[in-house]
Formats: sequence, C-alpha cells, structure tokens
Amino acid sequence: MFCWIPGHSGIIGNEMAHKAARRPATVVDNFVPLCDALQAVKNQLTKKWQRTWDEQNQNKLHEIQPMVKPLKTCALNQKQSVVLNRLRIGHTRLTHKFLLLSEPPPTCTRCQCILSVKHILVHCPNFDIHRRNRFG
Repeated sequence: MFCWIPGHSGIIGNEMAHKAARRPATVVDNFVPLCDALQAVKNQLTKKWQRTWDEQNQNKLHEIQPMVKPLKTCALNQKQSVVLNRLRIGHTRLTHKFLLLSEPPPTCTRCQCILSVKHILVHCPNFDIHRRNRFG
C-alpha cells in the first residue's frame, strides 16, 4: 500500500508556492484594439518620415510644405489645382520660360533681382498695393 505525502510539507517557501499554484491565475488584460495599434504605428511612421523630410530643407517643396501631413484643400477643378501647385512650387511660364529658350533668367524691372513667384507675391514693391487690397 502506498501513502501520498506532499513533498513540500513543512517547508515554508514550498507551502507558499503550493498555495500560489492553487490560486486562480490573474489575467492581465493588455488588449489593445487593432485601430489603436494601427494608429500608433502610423504616428511613429509619420514622425520618422517628418525627420527624413526635415533633412531635405534645400528642396523647393520643403520650403512651401515643411510638414509631411497632407494639406487641407478646398474643392478645386483640375485647372485650378494645376495653377495653385505651380504657384506653390514657383514654376510658371513667366519665371521659367528662360530655361526652355536657353536664356538668362528674367529680372524684376523695379528691383533688378531674379524674377520669381515668391518675389512677385511677397517682396516686390510693385505689387504692395495689390497685396494690401487682397490680404490686408
């Protein structure tokens, strides 16, 4: 005849381990909804993309759009969208035709500096009154 004797009887550490083993396991709920996980990944990728984009500061597009987040745009038709984007990057017939004709770049008749969209829209005194009327 056999008699079972627990191997941990009388040993305090073993008794505590036995009691802990008999208790129901506590479940740690670390559940993260998929949409939250995807958003976290998207945020990290956007941050990495922004750091890479910030290193491209000599890029013309970086100058007009320093953030990688998409621009909020109003509803534009194709022609309006093309005009707006050409103005944003500074490529217009007036300012870039010289490249096609192998001529020197055009200069502003008033300021004698190289003609650019930025110069016309922001700096040139010839257009101060128009800027004030349109933008205050």
